[in-house]
Amino acid sequence: MATEALAFDSVDAYYGESLVLHRVSFVLEEGALLGLIGRNGAGKSTCMNVAVGLLPARQGAIRLYGEPITQLPPETIAARGIALVPQARRIFKSLTVAEHLLIAAQAPREPTHEPWTPETVYAAFPRLHERRKHFAGSLSGGEQQMLAIGRALVSNPRVLLMDEPSEGLAPQIVADVMKTISQLKDQGLSIVLVEQNAKLVLDIADDVVVLNTGRVAVRERAEALQKTGVDLSEHLGVF
Repeated sequence: MATEALAFDSVDAYYGESLVLHRVSFVLEEGALLGLIGRNGAGKSTCMNVAVGLLPARQGAIRLYGEPITQLPPETIAARGIALVPQARRIFKSLTVAEHLLIAAQAPREPTHEPWTPETVYAAFPRLHERRKHFAGSLSGGEQQMLAIGRALVSNPRVLLMDEPSEGLAPQIVADVMKTISQLKDQGLSIVLVEQNAKLVLDIADDVVVLNTGRVAVRERAEALQKTGVDLSEHLGVF
């Protein structure tokens, strides 16, 4: 039986009095990649914010390797092993590449694999090594995305959440980012990948969850969705 890395169990969340997630349930298995897709406003980023404690769940439960984290503050959730690569990167423009990685670096909680360090991030992203002394605000969009991923990796997370990593990037850079994500998955990292581009997700994911207006509309193995050729246009807003 697969180990449950991250689970949402009937989660409701609100912005003010507006219900934005309604009974959302899904499970990320250890070492797997779960693709979370849906149109703008479907609730994808909200799920990520709830998972890391930036938005409290009003109902339901969230578990990290079986342990409840639902009402914990963000810093405690991060310490327990969830890292977020946020939408729009959110890097600190006045810090250098090297400073980002040094500040975020943490020892692995369970040293069962080679830990991520600034040096291993530079090996994975040679361009960051070239730019390590540069301020992050001077980096291109693709370089900033590499930095956001590297910053998350040096915290040595048990679960990596990636919110729209292809947003605003040129096609070749998108291909490079997706190759990196595939390599992370091959190394056994448990990943939730939030994307609007269904093809990117179906090509790499083990499981797929489609959100529509804050509800789970589809929950299926990626392989099964590809075989059936299910029409997702109703949920994704593409025709």
